[in-house]
Amino acid sequence: MDLNTLLYVCIAAALCAAGVLSLFGVTQDTHRGFRLWVCAQWLVAAGLLLQALFGAQSAVAPLVEILVLQWPIVVLIGMRRLNQRKRPAVPQAVDLGLLALAAGLVALAWTSDVDSSRRMAAFALAAFGVNLYGAAMVSRLDGFQQSFALKWLAAMQCAIAALEAACGAVASIDSIGVQTMAAVHLCAHVAIAAAVLALVPIALALTYERTVAKMRAMHRKLRHLADIDALTRLPNRRHFHELAARSLATTEPAGAVVLMFDIENLKRINDLLGQATGDEALRQVGLALRETLRTRDVVGRLGGDEFAALLPNTTVADAVRVAARVTDKLESRQIAPHMARLTLNVGAVQMRASETVVEALRRADLALDDARNHRHDRPVSVNSLDGAVGLGPTGNFEPKPV
Repeated sequence: MDLNTLLYVCIAAALCAAGVLSLFGVTQDTHRGFRLWVCAQWLVAAGLLLQALFGAQSAVAPLVEILVLQWPIVVLIGMRRLNQRKRPAVPQAVDLGLLALAAGLVALAWTSDVDSSRRMAAFALAAFGVNLYGAAMVSRLDGFQQSFALKWLAAMQCAIAALEAACGAVASIDSIGVQTMAAVHLCAHVAIAAAVLALVPIALALTYERTVAKMRAMHRKLRHLADIDALTRLPNRRHFHELAARSLATTEPAGAVVLMFDIENLKRINDLLGQATGDEALRQVGLALRETLRTRDVVGRLGGDEFAALLPNTTVADAVRVAARVTDKLESRQIAPHMARLTLNVGAVQMRASETVVEALRRADLALDDARNHRHDRPVSVNSLDGAVGLGPTGNFEPKPV
């Protein structure tokens, strides 16, 4: 295959690669940076086409070389936009500055009174620099270790840099012939054309990776919305039961306590101060529970003003003290202390061997009913036979058997 035929093959490959990416970008949803990759592809194809039309030694030759040199830098900028999550250690201005330096080196070689071998050596040096820099910056992108496509791109740019260095070394030989120089010049451009062709599967793979990452993030978000009560940021009823069952699978049920809470005067808060204030009361209760309970404890909002907690490896007496700490936190977070104080009713039961959370919650609900029915002069009731405690709204959580 002669050099002209090889050049036209490179042009066809570059046009095909640019066309495929353009078609994909038009017909499919793409991500940030994709248009820059398409632009880099078309610029290389345009440069090779100009070389075929006007020749390697024409007045447009510097423009051809600059169009080829832009590829690693423009692709890198696109990669930054796609993958970078934080301010890069090396700013984008350095990318553009290096490209301007490489273009200046090529322009200087063509405006100086030097022979074609020196011009070729200058181009090879510039191409070596931009490709090696591009590979280094790609390896610093977020997600590089997990992305096969980014690793392949960095390896390819390192290979191109090595090939450009070899071309520069050959061009520096004083005795090199004209035909050999033309072959070396074309070889340097063939390397870039091969990279242009290889960018197609890399770009598609990166697009796929980003789409999958977005879908996973969306799934996590939807899962969070399905599991977490948006107002209190506690697990909802369904998720509470899931977490509680998971916790009891790894611990002895008889060593756990189930607590149920409700807000003594939420209706009064809503009636006097409005729904927004009532929502704030619920948020404060959720915050107090999250701050008080241990990481291994399971807490959730069952609905309305009712909350539940599963405390593994805990006694009822310990659970009473936990409820007291929750109440203490709420004392400093009163929404309207003089009009409608934020107080809790609490029911606590010691779980039985082989008992489910649902069954324990039924007994805790009975203890909670007992707490609701007590007046401020009789704040607590305890059924010692059943292991149930009802704690009234006064905040006096020392249990008294009746």
